[in-house]
Amino acid sequence: MSQKVLECERCGRKYKHAHHLRSHVKYECGQAPRFQCSQCPFRSNQPSEHEFQCQDCGRAYRQQKSLYSHQKYECGKKAQFQCSYCPHRSKRRYDLAKHYKFKHDPNAEFYYCKYCSWHTKYKDTLEFHELNKHSRPNYKH
Repeated sequence: MSQKVLECERCGRKYKHAHHLRSHVKYECGQAPRFQCSQCPFRSNQPSEHEFQCQDCGRAYRQQKSLYSHQKYECGKKAQFQCSYCPHRSKRRYDLAKHYKFKHDPNAEFYYCKYCSWHTKYKDTLEFHELNKHSRPNYKH
């Protein structure tokens, strides 16, 4: 049994659920980004704040754990891990492994978004995409 696919009349984006299509039309489709980040050039149709800023380099993050990771593994550090297949270098072994999987691993499987045609080789990246692109958070006004 095939599931009915709903398509946006303006842009052709496809959805499985009517409430996702309604949300897309109401908040995203054809609208210029309404919110400007005060810390960087990023613009979006969803309000966001970069609350956690690195005192050394000025980069800002939405979550404190992201700032902590940046300070521990990235800020001021040299990229010491070299890819065996290309000139890419990483500051963390984990990032080098992700690079290999994304750029060089022919056997890596893809994870597909259930709301749009976006796909990735990382399950956690798919979950982040679906949460940030296809859900409506409770906004603070």
